[in-house]
Amino acid sequence: MIKAENADKVDINEKGWLRVASGNAAFNFLKETGEDIYTLSDGKPFHEQR
Repeated sequence: MIKAENADKVDINEKGWLRVASGNAAFNFLKETGEDIYTLSDGKPFHEQR
């Protein structure tokens, strides 16, 4: 467990952050069918230019 005073000294990679966030009960509402409002045909794809 990371203590609050050490939180700014810890480097969490993106995959680790997403894994922890997706397992957090605070986001369970996103699994409800009413929240699934977008499809693959919505919007335009974003392609990052480097």
